[in-house]
Amino acid sequence: MKSDIRIWIILAAILSISFVMYLPSLSNQFLWDDHTIIEDNPAMRMPNPFLLFGETYWPPTVTNLPPPYYRPMTMLWFWLEFNIFGKSAFGFRIFNIFLFLLTAVLVFYFARKIFQSAEISLFAAAVFALNPIHIESVAFVSGMTDVSAAFFIMLAIIAFSSEKWWIKYIAAPAIFLLSLFSKESAVAGILIFPAYELFIRRKSFFKSALSTLPFFVPMTIYFMLRYWILGVFGGYKLASLNLFQKLAPTFYILVRYIQNIIFPFDLAPLHPQWFFNHSVTYYLLWFFPFLILVGLLIYLSRNRYLRFSLFWSALFIIPALRIGASHQGALWAERFTYISSIGASLFIAFYIEKIFHIGFAKYRDIGKILVFTYFVLLFAFGFEYSFWWRNDWMGFRRIVHDAPEKPVGYSGLAEQFLNIGEIDSAFYYINMALEQDSTYPLALTTAADICIKAKKYEKSLEYCKKLMKLHPSHTAGYIYAAISSIMLGDTVSALEFAKKSTEIAPLNPAANKIYAEILLADGDTTDALLYLEQAHNLLPDDEKIANKYFHIISKSIK
Repeated sequence: MKSDIRIWIILAAILSISFVMYLPSLSNQFLWDDHTIIEDNPAMRMPNPFLLFGETYWPPTVTNLPPPYYRPMTMLWFWLEFNIFGKSAFGFRIFNIFLFLLTAVLVFYFARKIFQSAEISLFAAAVFALNPIHIESVAFVSGMTDVSAAFFIMLAIIAFSSEKWWIKYIAAPAIFLLSLFSKESAVAGILIFPAYELFIRRKSFFKSALSTLPFFVPMTIYFMLRYWILGVFGGYKLASLNLFQKLAPTFYILVRYIQNIIFPFDLAPLHPQWFFNHSVTYYLLWFFPFLILVGLLIYLSRNRYLRFSLFWSALFIIPALRIGASHQGALWAERFTYISSIGASLFIAFYIEKIFHIGFAKYRDIGKILVFTYFVLLFAFGFEYSFWWRNDWMGFRRIVHDAPEKPVGYSGLAEQFLNIGEIDSAFYYINMALEQDSTYPLALTTAADICIKAKKYEKSLEYCKKLMKLHPSHTAGYIYAAISSIMLGDTVSALEFAKKSTEIAPLNPAANKIYAEILLADGDTTDALLYLEQAHNLLPDDEKIANKYFHIISKSIK
């Protein structure tokens, strides 16, 4: 009894230290993708949360071809939080941390179940809870996708390990469906259940495979809904890369992921590497360090529990390879290994427990010192890295530092300076962004916006036309072109651009608002009111839209 109390006290201490590690990230501001996915997303204002199952993860406000992400469970989390906390990001951040720490408890429980060791299970929880590689998923509100998927995967595998048939074959598949609804990479999890039977319960391959059959029901439901909403089962094809180019960097990415899971001291919101940074030969040379790492890991998998842990980590790292796609032009990103790191935490914990007890003669505590130093380093790196996820200012500054040859950070900072009216600084950073990549759509969008604020309407129109030529389905190009045209006195072109923006993205509040204002300036009050009503329905809490809408209504009544 006393022993159990001591174990729970230690676990509580681990969770408390982890919470402290995330304290620097706590702020009341959203950043980066949060603005589009949460803050300005009309779906968050839906009266019925069940309607979210018919929505894309990225709102169809930027382009008519949204990214291939169908994540209704994550959107449901956001909807609930939005209706509780409103636009206060602090509540969202706290909830992310809470769900993350709850997952750490599940990792502890699961580790204790398979290893039958309190020490190993505590170390597993500590490795998971204190690993800085998770900060991008936890401190970044939009990283909830990983946090939610991992939480439900852990619940599903624990339910599957039950001796009660209804929990194993009914509850576990239902929970697995929630994981699929959180993030598509959870699809790999269908193989973790037969692996549990094979490695942990020592069942035959046939019986292990047979146990997977109930999980095809949630898989079928997920893919049917995904195809209905997105029109694709997988992702959209990228014509710019052939198969060989897609596969070439695989060994490099895997080595970097393994390195950062075990020694997560090279963290970045955006890594500078890209598919074409190096030659194919350079990437293929990483096959040798990859082979050495894999050989070492297989050698260290001395028992069935370690083999299961290694299989878990390898299985969930496969979706993290993102072969054929790039993350904002980057080759790899820490949060893609969030679920994979659970298996790694089990594996690492086993050997940390061995190191912990190393000692001889007067150096009998050397193992404890090594383990303590490792966790102190994890905490120190994590605590420092947390600061960069407070807001857009800090996030984009870090991106500029880590990836100075990418336009993302410069474009982001330009937008921040524009928001506070620092036009000269905004011009400086947007020119830096365009120097790195003159075709980057967000840089062209921000450049057009800056020119409008500086009353350089013809220059703004140049950026818009370039954006429309390169990215014809990008709404912002038409919106800013409409604004520039009306300011230049060209009402006809303004109407054409504004109408096109609403055709591409009819659910874009800004597009509807701009079109309504131009129609109003052209004397078409009736149609203007319709589009303004649409904008108000999409974003009822936007004061500017609401004031304009009710002003026109009251004027019409008079």
